[in-house]
Amino acid sequence: LLFLGWIGPAWSAEQPKVEVFKGITLLAVPKPSGATYDVGVVPSAEALAKLKRALRLIAEKSPTSVTVIEKLKKAGRIFIFYDPRYPNRTMDLGSVRVALFLSVGSKYFKLNQLDLPTERAGDKVFPVIVSRHGIKWPLKEVAAVLVHELVGHGAQHLEDRFTGAAKKSTECEAWLREEQAYQQFGMDKRSRKM
Repeated sequence: LLFLGWIGPAWSAEQPKVEVFKGITLLAVPKPSGATYDVGVVPSAEALAKLKRALRLIAEKSPTSVTVIEKLKKAGRIFIFYDPRYPNRTMDLGSVRVALFLSVGSKYFKLNQLDLPTERAGDKVFPVIVSRHGIKWPLKEVAAVLVHELVGHGAQHLEDRFTGAAKKSTECEAWLREEQAYQQFGMDKRSRKM
């Protein structure tokens, strides 16, 4: 499994910060004591505030995304983690890893000794991890990435199409959802920044 390789040392005495926002559980995993990374790490409180702003933007500007997110909430629990340990240094260094959807999220919880009520009988878990790089992106881009992971891959997981499906096909579908969000957020796709 992809994420097993980057779960390194757990946090020290500081425990994850947990908040529930619009029915979504947000968690900020603290940086392990003494750990250094390729970029500075955003503090937990700041990361949670940015995730809430991104979810507000989705709620205000992307009704199609909200419809899918509400379906996910009815089917189980959504978790969005800010984890500065992701990605580890041995992962593909030629790209920036912004976020990751985990269809096997309960293993992530166990590895990190998180005692969270993740499932009721028959429910699914929809976990997204935002990296130390992704949390630094501008707000609209963070929101669009959350749409990619939750609305794209989350819906695929809900419909049992995420694992085993052709990777290019699932990514293409998620990218189309992200593109739709960019349009709904009013991003100028022809701008130099984009």
